[in-house]
Amino acid sequence: MRILLLADRMESGGAETHIETLARGLLKRGHTVGLFSCGGRIAENLAHEGVLCRKVAFIGRNPVAFLGAKGALAEEVCKNGYEILHAHTRMTAFLARQICTPYMQKTPKKPALVVTAHAKFRPDGLFRLLSVWGEETIAVSEDLRAQLADCYHLPAERVRVIPNGIDGERFFPCRGLGERGAAAGKPAEILFVSRLEPDCSRGAELLCCAARLLAAEPGMPPFVVTIAGRGSAFATVSCLAGRSNLLAGRPILRVVRPGGEEDLIKLYRRADLFAGVSRAAMEASFCGCPVLLCGNEGYGGLLSPDRPELAAGNFTCRGFAEPTAELLAGDLAKLLKNRAQLHANAEKTSAWMRENFSADRMVAATEAVYRRLLWRRGKGDYPI
Repeated sequence: MRILLLADRMESGGAETHIETLARGLLKRGHTVGLFSCGGRIAENLAHEGVLCRKVAFIGRNPVAFLGAKGALAEEVCKNGYEILHAHTRMTAFLARQICTPYMQKTPKKPALVVTAHAKFRPDGLFRLLSVWGEETIAVSEDLRAQLADCYHLPAERVRVIPNGIDGERFFPCRGLGERGAAAGKPAEILFVSRLEPDCSRGAELLCCAARLLAAEPGMPPFVVTIAGRGSAFATVSCLAGRSNLLAGRPILRVVRPGGEEDLIKLYRRADLFAGVSRAAMEASFCGCPVLLCGNEGYGGLLSPDRPELAAGNFTCRGFAEPTAELLAGDLAKLLKNRAQLHANAEKTSAWMRENFSADRMVAATEAVYRRLLWRRGKGDYPI
């Protein structure tokens, strides 16, 4: 198959990493894979690995930029003969529809359109008009499928839930859990990883406050907190971390800009406890790190196989308790004082995550959606 993935800026983030993993998996399965985006570090990496990358300056509601992007997309589809266009954002789905509809079609055989919902889309006003769901719609979690049914009136059975998948060949523990930082006589390391933007930086801000509370906790073992990410809220989080360090009287927090995937993997493997949500929480668990789910949309507490409801919201805690610094600090203190429980949970949870949320499963399920679409068009055999 010839598949073109569409996205906005491919610099960092959970949806962007999902696209990266999908592209690599499809390449391994022998498909021709393209990426149409505004470029970025992830796009550059994929280009070196064999993905046919086409970069445009901007994809947005500006009419001139939109027309330019539409022309570039039509040219790319004609040039490489893509059978499937798979959009991962609202604007790229709207753009792709212009190419997939008959009166805009510049190729003899129009490609099929698949759209993935990675987060809750605003259903009001102009946002509703710009929402396109394709011939097949994928949601990364059950609560997103419910939102598409409630807000956009898509039949629930039409939306296929394919959870995020993590590449176990890249994300794995490099040492035994007993050799992690705190067990080796060093301070326990608490890690947070995310884009640092207003819509996903609350967990980092709460962790700055929680660290200060932990520092004043009687009998608390030594610890350090690392916050890793990039974005417009980086300066705000850095200021909060600096203030907490001053109030604690010692450097308990550091804020860093990771260089790439390899830097993140090193951080995951070194950490004794991860506090965060979504794809970063999944990656941390794959690397053998215990996970406390805390983010902008809610507080889920300790991740474990006994709480499958956490997966229904893509590990974002949508609909769970309101996150607070006190709640986060209380759970962090309990876990860091009970290292045996922490290690036992990490081993069990990591095994569960690998069994249920692997990249291979995600890629295979997405490939089946493509094959089903082409079969309906009279191309290929029915997918097993």
